[in-house]
Parts: sequence; structure tokens; C-alpha cells
Amino acid sequence: MKTLEEKIQHILKIIERENDGTTLDFVVPGYVAKPAVAYQSMREDLILCRNAILESLNPAYNEVVKISLFHSVVVIYGKCFTDSTHSKSPKLEISDLGGDKDLLKSHKEIMDMRHNLVAHRGSIEHDLGFTYLSLDAKTLARQVRVKQIRKKGFKIEDYKRYLILIDYLIDVVEKKFAKAAAKIWTHLLENFKPEQLALLKIAGPTNEEK
Repeated sequence: MKTLEEKIQHILKIIERENDGTTLDFVVPGYVAKPAVAYQSMREDLILCRNAILESLNPAYNEVVKISLFHSVVVIYGKCFTDSTHSKSPKLEISDLGGDKDLLKSHKEIMDMRHNLVAHRGSIEHDLGFTYLSLDAKTLARQVRVKQIRKKGFKIEDYKRYLILIDYLIDVVEKKFAKAAAKIWTHLLENFKPEQLALLKIAGPTNEEK
């Protein structure tokens, strides 16, 4: 398994390889880069949720695949809102839904499934179990049984609502990323001299190439 340093070096090599010589690419210090990284990650997660919902509509998939896609959407969506105290990275908040009742309803449904169905074994209508005692009428042999109804995916009428919610949040995250990017630009210009910025250069044309 690669170390963190090796992974960073791998990313830097990718940036160098993809640079076409028309731009100057600089490393952004981690302390100011964290919000941008978090919002970009959330955007990718939400796009993945959207694609998984659309993919789950494929009638060719069996029950295992559909349940897996359903659980993936719930887990990944919930990750965007769950506490990030340890990493101190930004996360989405209820307030980001702007008080829209329809969006709040859809959000609450997914988070309820995240807390009570996927992340924890809670009590929820999507994982309903009913226990009953079965007694043989002749031998009086007893057996305790559980009849369980488990949610296998989203209802057709829910797909559109959840996609509207996710598309809304993708737009929210993109705007947050834009603000974070603007702060990075301002921070570098106000706190780094040209010679210091030169030390942060990853790739791009040199003076000799100009």
C-alpha cells in the first residue's frame, strides 16, 4: 500500500503530465486548500449518487445489484452531511437546502434511511420485521419466526424527487467551491511574494520557453 507521500507524488506527476505548456500550475498549501478539496469531493459524491439512481432503473439488474446501488446512494449522500470533526473539513448543512419543504422532505427520507437502515440497525419502515410464534396444531411443536420486509430500492415515484434534491445540492457545492477557490487566489496573492510562489510551481513553461 502506498504511503500518503507516495500518493501525493503520484498526483503531482499526473498534473505534470497533463500540463500542455500553456498554464503555470502551483501547489496550494494544505491549510487553505482543504475547503476546495472537500467541496470538489462532495460534488463527485453527489454526481455518483445521481448516476447510481439512474443506473438502478435498469430492469436488467437483479436484486443484489439494485440493493447495492440503493445502499450506495444512501451512504454516499449521507457522507456529505455527516460530522467531520476529526478532519475539520466542511460539510453540507440543513440550511443549504434553503428552507424548501420539498427538498427538506426528500433529504430527511434519505438521512433516515442512512441512520436507521444502512449505517445502524434501527427501527424503520424500510427494514420492517414482524415476529410471530408458530405452533404445530398436532404436535404442539413451537417455532419462533420472523417475517421481514426489506427495502430493495427506491420507489419509482421517489426517483424524480431525489434527483431534484441531488441536482440542487450539486449547484450549491459548485458555488461553495467557487468561493473557496476565490479565497485561495486572494490568499496566495496577499501572502506570497513572487519568489515564494515560484517555489510552489508544479508544471508549466519556464522563462527559457517563453
